[in-house]
Amino acid sequence: MQSHFKGFMTNQTLHFFESLRNDCIRIEEGMKDSEKEVLRKEDEAYLNQRHDAELVHLKKLQQGEFQQLKDTFQRLIAARDARKKAKKIQRQTVRDMKRRDKTIMDQDAASKEAARVKWTLTEKRNMFDAMTAHMVNKHDKQRRQLAMAQERKIQYERVLDEMQNVHERVEVRRTMQKKFLVRMNHQSAADKRVSDQLQEIQQLELKHAKERFDLEFQSYEDLQATKAQQVLAMSELIAGQTIELHFEKERLVAQRELAKLALLEAQHIAECKKMTKSHRIQLKALRGQQEARDIDAHSDNKSDGGKSDVSSVASATMIKSVLAPVVATGAAGTAGVAGVAGVAGVAGVAGPLENTTKEEDSDDERNDIEADPDNKSASTIIRLIKKHEQARDSTLEIHKAELEKLESSIQDRTLQLEASQQLEMKELLETHENELQALYSLQEKEIQMEASVHDAEAKMLVERRVLNSVLDTVINGIINIDPSGIIVRFNSAAESMFGYTADEVIGLNVKILQSPEIAAVHDTFLTNYLTTGIKKIIGYGRRAFGLKKDGTMFPVHISVSEVLEDGAHLFTGIVRDLTEEVRLEEFRKATDMQKQAEIEKLIKQVDISKAKSDALLSQMLPADIQKQLVAGNQIIPEPFDSCTILFSNIVGYADVCAQSTALEMVDLLNGLYTLFDGVISQHDAYKVETINDSYVVASGLPMRNGQMHPCEIANLALNLLAAALNFTLPGRPDFRLKIQIGINTGPVVAGVVGLKMPRYCLFGDTMNVASRMMSSGDPMRIQISEATYQALKRNGGYELVCRGETKVKGKGIMTTYWLVGKEDMPLRLPEETACLSAANHHRAQSTSNLSQ
Repeated sequence: MQSHFKGFMTNQTLHFFESLRNDCIRIEEGMKDSEKEVLRKEDEAYLNQRHDAELVHLKKLQQGEFQQLKDTFQRLIAARDARKKAKKIQRQTVRDMKRRDKTIMDQDAASKEAARVKWTLTEKRNMFDAMTAHMVNKHDKQRRQLAMAQERKIQYERVLDEMQNVHERVEVRRTMQKKFLVRMNHQSAADKRVSDQLQEIQQLELKHAKERFDLEFQSYEDLQATKAQQVLAMSELIAGQTIELHFEKERLVAQRELAKLALLEAQHIAECKKMTKSHRIQLKALRGQQEARDIDAHSDNKSDGGKSDVSSVASATMIKSVLAPVVATGAAGTAGVAGVAGVAGVAGVAGPLENTTKEEDSDDERNDIEADPDNKSASTIIRLIKKHEQARDSTLEIHKAELEKLESSIQDRTLQLEASQQLEMKELLETHENELQALYSLQEKEIQMEASVHDAEAKMLVERRVLNSVLDTVINGIINIDPSGIIVRFNSAAESMFGYTADEVIGLNVKILQSPEIAAVHDTFLTNYLTTGIKKIIGYGRRAFGLKKDGTMFPVHISVSEVLEDGAHLFTGIVRDLTEEVRLEEFRKATDMQKQAEIEKLIKQVDISKAKSDALLSQMLPADIQKQLVAGNQIIPEPFDSCTILFSNIVGYADVCAQSTALEMVDLLNGLYTLFDGVISQHDAYKVETINDSYVVASGLPMRNGQMHPCEIANLALNLLAAALNFTLPGRPDFRLKIQIGINTGPVVAGVVGLKMPRYCLFGDTMNVASRMMSSGDPMRIQISEATYQALKRNGGYELVCRGETKVKGKGIMTTYWLVGKEDMPLRLPEETACLSAANHHRAQSTSNLSQ
């Protein structure tokens, strides 16, 4: 009976806590819905403000166009009066004045149009900045809300866990508390990853908004540039036609100035009416677009579950605002020159000027004909006028077709950008989902392994005590330091040797035990090794001088070994006192030195000269070529059927030069090339040349190495990326080095060029392709050609990702690949390359799952 009651109470308790959890979840969902509603209201208010700003902006543009039309007409009338008065003195002077006046008006109109375009671009930039600030504010709120929700969830779990285990025994509660802490740690890690994923999505949204704005900005500039070119072309055509007509109009005189003035005023009034009608159509079209955008925005909010995309609406609004005046004016059906100018979007500048000038010339010609109808040249002028009109109409039709083609191209680019952005967002969301699933699976395994970790820790403590006992009985001094040079172990023999106790030196830098000369550069040695991986003392023994506590220097023999295991990184130095041995050696050396002094004095000058010449040649030429030159042999160009070439350079080198002094650039290049030379020395490769930020390396020459040159260059490129990731510039802690690398495999011809300054140079298309692989690549990535890909694939062991068809300058379309890793590679690669490797593994896993 008691067990039955206990089971009943246990079930009731579990049911009670499950109900509490469900209530917490429902409360949290309600809070999330309220927060989403607040964000939606803010988006609606922002869109309404945007609509009002667009209407004000369009009205300002229309007022400027109308005022510009009136000013142009007034200047045209004034110029005409001046020309007519001047015609009484000399006709040719009038024509020159007309040409000059028209040029001035065209330049003035062009400058005003350029100012209008600049102002419009500035307004678009300001609107984009406001939209970006709104998106950033919205993203900040989303991250804060997510963090608060995650914290609330952890608090709920903590309270429920305490309530559930309050009646258990102390031992059970301790066990349950450990499990809860482990579970909460994993939950915190998962929450951190969810927050990071949200931030990645937000950064992608900002990036998409920037891409859409850049496309819109560039499209507007292209559209305005095309219109300006068309206006200039039409002005040049009219100017040429006017000059051609002047040859035939020398004998014609204008007779009807008053009628012409009335006609011009009537035309001006007609143009003003057309412009007013066009402005009304534009305002109506803009309001209709705003209503349509509001409807689209509401529908997007509903379809996305309350998540509004302000950046997409703003981008569509800004693109439609550019194209709306063109479509509305073109649909109005205005005919003739004024109608085409309206389609071009410059009815206030190009249309009236071209139409007025054309009609003015035509009226002058008709007046000339009426004044002298019997003139034989009248028919010729009529035919020429018709020919000119046909040429103008044809040019306007061509301009209209060009604008339509450009607008269609802009729409296509916009659609392509939206499609690519949607695909990118979808891939990112899928990647996030897969990462979370993998993380949850890994956390479950880690929780199961937690119990075994405690046993391993206990065993490790026992082994550490045994090791300490053994080290204290060794007769040589043993000193352990960490990568920063801090002493972490000092055995008994070392205490006797240096006069310090372990408590006095542990936690201090090992420089206190070294001579001043070695102590001054010891940290630099450690830094160089940790950066380049080049060993100078590790694994080898050498003699040095130690410094005792009382300041006495004494000779020692030191050998250093390195331990790098499971996150522990230590250097162990074994020190042996050489005081007696050094005394005997110095006595023998003194005798030998006295005998050799005379000989060394004689050959010193010869050695110095030879060393200088050898050092100079070794920097410019390979060893074999150097020997042949020294022997006086002629160097014959040598073809190599297959070798691998590597090109690299510094990304943004021009910007770095502009922001740095000459001495800083020397320090940067010296440190970088010293680092690269150290990496190259570990591979079968030859540095061909370095020019500013360009670095060229080859393998397979001058000494052939069979089919190993692709692997040597691939290993070298991966090590260069890893080394560049850890490169730092003194005085510039914020500087991050970025390089791009290109690799190609193929035949070359090698030879020595020059007599006074001979250089070992490589020639052939393989060099050009390698250079293009570098220039068309991405920062902190390695791009390889098809030939190198096939060679590495034959050798095996490398991780390669197909980039696809890439447009290469001078080579057209080529299929290229990314080199993203190698099996069992211990070095850490940059994020730009590591993400390609992760994506490749994900695709491979997906393919494997589908095949299964």
